[in-house]
Amino acid sequence: MRDGAPIATTTGTSFADTTVAESTHYSYSVAAVPRSGAPASLIASTEVNTAAASPTGDAPYCRSRNIESMSWDWAGGHTEPNGSDLWPVTWGTDGGVYTFFGDGGGFGGSNERGRTSFGVAVMTSPPPLRPDSVSNLYGGYNSMHPSTLQGKGGAIIAVGSDFYTLGGVFTASEAKNSGKSFPVSGSPQRRQIGYSKGDAHSWQATSWYFCSDEDGRLKGNFCPMGFINFGPGNSGAPGGFVYLLGTDNTLAYWSAEAPQASAATYLARVPAKHVLEREAYQYFAGLDTQGGPLWSDDQRQMRAIFVDRNGSRPGCHGTCNMTSVLQEAVYIRALGRYIGTAQGP
Repeated sequence: MRDGAPIATTTGTSFADTTVAESTHYSYSVAAVPRSGAPASLIASTEVNTAAASPTGDAPYCRSRNIESMSWDWAGGHTEPNGSDLWPVTWGTDGGVYTFFGDGGGFGGSNERGRTSFGVAVMTSPPPLRPDSVSNLYGGYNSMHPSTLQGKGGAIIAVGSDFYTLGGVFTASEAKNSGKSFPVSGSPQRRQIGYSKGDAHSWQATSWYFCSDEDGRLKGNFCPMGFINFGPGNSGAPGGFVYLLGTDNTLAYWSAEAPQASAATYLARVPAKHVLEREAYQYFAGLDTQGGPLWSDDQRQMRAIFVDRNGSRPGCHGTCNMTSVLQEAVYIRALGRYIGTAQGP
């Protein structure tokens, strides 16, 4: 309860109140509700004074005690437009950096030259890239293997010698009946796994989905956005799991015109040997009394690991929604910390 009024009921051991105002005093209390139907009993209470808002807005996270600040080395960056988009990356066991590209020709290609809907390439040295250090493995210009999938993969990860993507892939009948020129651009309104076992050029897609939008009928609660990358081939991942970041399944999530409906990021995990099994996935469901993570195979029990509390600002032909979910993350072993990335408005 906040100031004597109920604000939420939860089965977890934590709750984030994201509706407070700056420079305001609040009184909070927590009550336990027995399953037997007996009256609720007060178990904790506290007083809180929220901080004043800064003139430029507040960061969507707490200040780190280990990382003072971050900046981008734009001068050392490399852009590879040529009509291809996305370019998420992962670290292979062979030391190569593997990347997905879509709707273009990949390295050395263009919208017309080698255009592919679902493509994968590898880089064997840091930028600036050279012809002998990049290769289009699956689709694209001068590809080593032709692409046979139509769709998109917005994230990629190497797990041992296997590779996985997250996105949407058209079935053969959907691609045939789309009425569009080939290769089909974009992706269907669903999130599933693409996989290539033992290499990065034998891609297929699962027949099951995490979430989907079928003409306004939403199915599934968790829509995966990206992976958490650890070492080469996902070495060093805690417990031998593959970890995924995701968001709520909402109509706004599927609409390019609508603002991001949820600022909450959720976490899922699956044993590395069972990535293709829907029943093997678990979702972070809060913390236990010792501060350890709780995991559930029920998406309805999932709890956010991050909430972006940035407010809207003028702009974007009206108002810009400044919230965003975490889309990918990498574990930096030397720092002992995770660095997450998000795409703003």
